[in-house]
Amino acid sequence: MDTLDDVPKMKKILVIYYSNSGDVKSVLASLLQPLQAASFEVTWQPLSPIPPYPFPWQGGRFFEVFPDALGGDLPLLAPLEFDPDTDFDLVIIGWQVWFLRPSPPIQAFFRSHHAKVLSGKRVIAVGCSRQMWRSAYLHLTKEVTDRGGHLMDNIAVTHRGGFSTFITTPHMLTTGKRDGVLFLPGTELDPASVGTHSELGRRIRDASERWRDLQSGGLLRGLETAKYAENYALAEKIGNAYMCAWGYAARLIGGRGTWSRSIAARVFGLLLLLLILIIVPITLILTSIAKSCGSLVDRMKPKT
Repeated sequence: MDTLDDVPKMKKILVIYYSNSGDVKSVLASLLQPLQAASFEVTWQPLSPIPPYPFPWQGGRFFEVFPDALGGDLPLLAPLEFDPDTDFDLVIIGWQVWFLRPSPPIQAFFRSHHAKVLSGKRVIAVGCSRQMWRSAYLHLTKEVTDRGGHLMDNIAVTHRGGFSTFITTPHMLTTGKRDGVLFLPGTELDPASVGTHSELGRRIRDASERWRDLQSGGLLRGLETAKYAENYALAEKIGNAYMCAWGYAARLIGGRGTWSRSIAARVFGLLLLLLILIIVPITLILTSIAKSCGSLVDRMKPKT
């Protein structure tokens, strides 16, 4: 006769996420479907800032948040409902990139008492963004590590459209519409990556015996789950420097909700548009030239 100790314990998964446009929630639902179907115990914890961020955003209000994303005042979160002392087997963080940083609600979670739940746990990051997500991911990794977590898998889902997302994403945020602007494509998530979510969920499900083994490496090793557009690397570095400088200046100019912050945000948005239209194309051209020269040099090297 089996004792209670002989009965396998149901594995517990904690899903922490913030979803402003609905993309992150949709991706997580697809990813977690195989795990829920297998009767794993899934605790969903949405992050709800107080007051809530709007969607769609009206006018230039989205740009007023950028100083907070870059180290300003983080939003107050509605009380979190899970017990941070629960011994979860796996933690999944659903997040997005705002101004080359994790969005303020995600940052606010890391400052909360409940972030101690990450200590000693395997963490999987599931992010939705445009192509430039590397800087934000490095910040996310540091936040998890500083709280004793082990971020060992990264799933990055991007919008389709490449350079056009610099225009179509702001259009979606301010109108709520995902249809294309003029001749540009809409802001749907890349269908090529969306189609893999259930497969990734099955891979995570089948590796459940390794969730607690932090020495065994990533659960999704060998799969292309976070393809980064290397040709945007230089543009991201320049954009990061610009945003850090403006974020610091905006915090000196005025706090959240002040008229001075509103004016600074609009100036920031205007200059950001110029940066996108001028600097980004130049960096893409320079990166392409550098790659071509590197390939030429490699071909000219004598073969041994």
